[in-house]
This record gives sequence, structure tokens and C-alpha cells, in this order.
Amino acid sequence: GKTTLAVEKGKRLAEHGFRVLLTCFNVNLAEFLGGDETLPRQLDVVNFHKLAQDLVRKANLSHSGPREDRYFDDVLPELMMEAIDRLGTQYDAVIVDEGQDFHDNWWVPLQCLLHDPDQSIFYVFFDDNQNLYRTAQSIPLKLAPFPLTRNCRNTQRIHQVVMQFYQSDQTPLTQGPLGRPVEVRTYTYVGGLKRALSRVLHRLVVEENVYPEDIVVLTPRKRERSHLWRVGPVGNFRLTDQWSTGSGEIYCSTVHAFKGLESPVVILAEIEPYGAQDLEKILYVGCSRACNHLIVLASAGLAEDVKQRLISTGSLAGFEMSV
Repeated sequence: GKTTLAVEKGKRLAEHGFRVLLTCFNVNLAEFLGGDETLPRQLDVVNFHKLAQDLVRKANLSHSGPREDRYFDDVLPELMMEAIDRLGTQYDAVIVDEGQDFHDNWWVPLQCLLHDPDQSIFYVFFDDNQNLYRTAQSIPLKLAPFPLTRNCRNTQRIHQVVMQFYQSDQTPLTQGPLGRPVEVRTYTYVGGLKRALSRVLHRLVVEENVYPEDIVVLTPRKRERSHLWRVGPVGNFRLTDQWSTGSGEIYCSTVHAFKGLESPVVILAEIEPYGAQDLEKILYVGCSRACNHLIVLASAGLAEDVKQRLISTGSLAGFEMSV
């Protein structure tokens, strides 16, 4: 819901003659939003680091040293400040989506992009429950945040599972239909994960006629650590990291990279024991990406209390497979 509101706010400001920046941390989210051909010309949609790199290039600045670990967190934002000093202010309004992903030292460069940092328009949309990167410590709000209390994305059954991992003083309500029960399938070894995923995909595409482009497989593991990319074809299907329509392949991404996006059907895979706080955030973010149907492929070794919360409104289908 908050991304939809952020985009709509940007459109309305641009249509009233404001020069507007809509930015976020997630590259995939920025590319998806920027691909909307109905966006007004006065509205720029770009992820934070690309914005910084574009400004640094326009100002003919460069970083002479190697790109060490702190380059994107500290060095590039500092260069962005230098670029703004050379190029001048750029916008009448700045809108930040997924503000919980932003480091504390990124806010000042964004505010300096405004023609009048003290009076210009500055919106931040954020959800502390989605702070997977543990970056945001203090968002520079002068007013008390306005809570969004309605879930406009998920069915009621998905919403009920998502709320098992949500922490806030206010519990959002959902307006969606009841929807299908959330499925939880367990596996023991990598071979069991592959077989469970193969059966789920076959059922969805072949038996239920779900379009492959309406299915997304999400994992909390990076590609080099994920088993999904090493098991080869999954039945008659192949996983791809290129999100396209009509290819017949199944898009696979990390939970982190898909944050802010959504899909009619989400298969949340490789849910295995992690630190309690990390697991809760992963489950909250991953489960909430599904609009209509959610399927969780979880390790049999997952803590029982987590399993119970996942199946509290769903159905448990046990797959104790081994290679």
C-alpha cells in the first residue's frame, strides 16, 4: 500500500508543476516503478545509488581509490554532497519509499537536493518491520508519522499469517477477499526441496492453469548460497533471474531484492533456521509479497513455534524427503 501511495503522491505533485524525485534503495523496485509509461515528465524515479552516481558523473567528480566496503554506504553519499554543491539544487519535492533501508547519512544529501530544504516537500514512507538491512536508526521526521492501517494487497488468509510476524502498536486491517489457505510444505534435504518445488509448480501451472509470469519464487539466500540455482531444471520448469512475461520460465529472486514488489502467487522457499529476529523479518517481508496465494517451503528443522504460526490459518503438507 505505501508504495502505491508514494507513486500517487509523486504523480499529483508533478501534475501541479513540481519537479519531483521518487527514490528508494531497491534497484528492482525503482526499475519497476520507473517503467510506468504514464508517469509525468516532472517525476524522476531512480534508486538512491544510481541517483548519486548520476549526479557525481554530471559534476565530473570521481573516486580515485578502490571501491572498498564503505563505498556505497559512505563514500558515494559524500561525493553526492560535493556534486550537489557544484550542480545546485534539483527538486521541489522528494519522496522516499522504503525509508527503513536508508542509512542515517543519506538523508542530508537528499534534503540538499531541494530548492528550499526547510520549506520544500519531503515525504518518507517506511515500515520498521521490513528493516532487513538494519540500517535506519533515525528517520528525520519533524512530525509524528501517519500510520497506514489498511492492508490493500493480501487476501485475508495471507494477511493473518503475515500478522503473526508483525510488530507494532497498531494492527492493520485487510479489505481483501478470504482467499485460499496458505500452504506450508516441509522438506529435509536439498532433494526434498527440489521435489516439493517441482510438484507445486506442476500443480499451479499444469493443473490450475496459473500463468508462469504470475508466480515468483523467493529465497532469503543470496544466489551464491542458494540451493535453488544448483539443482538444475525443476521438473519441466527453469528458474530465471530475469523478470519477463511470456517466457514460460519462473522468476526467482531474494526476499531482499523483491521488497516493495508483489506477485499474485509467491513460493517462499529455503525457509530454514536463522536468528529469531532475522527469520521474523524475512517471513514478514516474504509472505506479504503474495497477493492471492502463498506457499511456504520450509525446512523440517524449523522451530515448532514458527511452524505453528505459519500454519495457524493455513494447511500443513508434510514432505519429509531425502536424497
